[in-house]
Amino acid sequence: MTRNGDSIMYAADMNITAIVLQILTLPADERKQIFARFNINDENQLLYTLMHGKSLQGDDIIRDVAAFSVHKRLLLYVPPILLLVGTFGNIFSFIILTRHVRKVSTYNYLTVLAIMDILVLYVGLLQLWIGELTDEIVNHGRWLCKILIFLGYVSSDASVWLIIAVTVERFIAVCFPLKAYTMCNIRKARCIIFLVICLICIINVHFLWTVDLKSVSSNDTVGRKCEASDDHKVLVEVAWPWVDAAIYSFLPFVAITILNSLIVRQIFSAKQKRHQLQYILRSPKSPGVTRTMPSRNQGEGSKKLTCMLMSVSCTFLLTTLPMNICLIIRAFWNSNDVKTYATFTLLTTIAKLLMYTNHSINFFLYCATGRKFRKQFQNMTCICCTPKVSKQFMNDSRSPTSMVLTRLNSTSSPKTIVVDRNSLFHSRRHRNVL
Repeated sequence: MTRNGDSIMYAADMNITAIVLQILTLPADERKQIFARFNINDENQLLYTLMHGKSLQGDDIIRDVAAFSVHKRLLLYVPPILLLVGTFGNIFSFIILTRHVRKVSTYNYLTVLAIMDILVLYVGLLQLWIGELTDEIVNHGRWLCKILIFLGYVSSDASVWLIIAVTVERFIAVCFPLKAYTMCNIRKARCIIFLVICLICIINVHFLWTVDLKSVSSNDTVGRKCEASDDHKVLVEVAWPWVDAAIYSFLPFVAITILNSLIVRQIFSAKQKRHQLQYILRSPKSPGVTRTMPSRNQGEGSKKLTCMLMSVSCTFLLTTLPMNICLIIRAFWNSNDVKTYATFTLLTTIAKLLMYTNHSINFFLYCATGRKFRKQFQNMTCICCTPKVSKQFMNDSRSPTSMVLTRLNSTSSPKTIVVDRNSLFHSRRHRNVL
């Protein structure tokens, strides 16, 4: 139901694989009841017993179901680490970036991205972890089922498409610098954010009536499970996984790959032209040419911002590529071997956790690629900060001289700006936070 990626494989006959898959998809409390009835302790003994028809002894557990055992341990220990790291990282990112949303349009995207990433972690990853410990949260109430499914899809889809939006803005700033000043402004950025979230909500609003809390029975025990309603099983369980894969994975992967490739090509092309211009300006055989070298400081902020945004989008590509591969493999899965299924389950779990890692590490990417961002974070968290440092941190975003960032965000301007040494030194003190 959710983007946890767990699949239910159906078989014509009740072979071993079908039995194992059906049991593993049950809630934790129902699995324990089955284990108690057959006098086994966990999933490892279940797998071995069905495969060999005997009880487990010694190292046979590790040899036969090691992959499944690792899968269970990963789901038990990794999610709380990602939740802790992602929560603090996204909160710090939100606080720091919020102070600059009125100066650079890009920061509006990144601020909302931090909010969406927190929602993804607490609606998706937390639910996945609790499902390993006990029954899933969505099974505890009808509207809880509907709202959590809806929020899970909306937050993850919005997070991905905000990355695409900020990549498109950076593409315009790098490849069309003369148009960037008018096309990439704060008002348009906020309109795009609003439109993206509204469109994602419209696409996923059907979950409010296509999923419901249904009664299920197993071994004389009646429970409740959040799943597709009887009238919408084909839409939710057959068609929508492919639609969701296209929205969350395939289309964003292609779009970000193409845009980043064009940005990199433009950066190298601009670098070559700049070297040629410098050679002409330095050449003694160019009479009448003014020996005025282009300023490095004017584009330095834009270069750093481009580097930071490309690190965010490239990290998305790397962390979601394994999940894309797993989705394709699952679509053509045709194996009845339990060991193969256990291995594939482990690989899917790793890909799933990598996907959630993407929503947890943006803060560290900002710190790694932004010297000013690191400085702002140090000033905010330093226990021994003097009142002067604290006051500077609070007032940096209010300084009129930092408005030069808006022009830097557009990479270049058709006008030539002349500043004296004092004003240049003063503006450098209040350069881009990143």
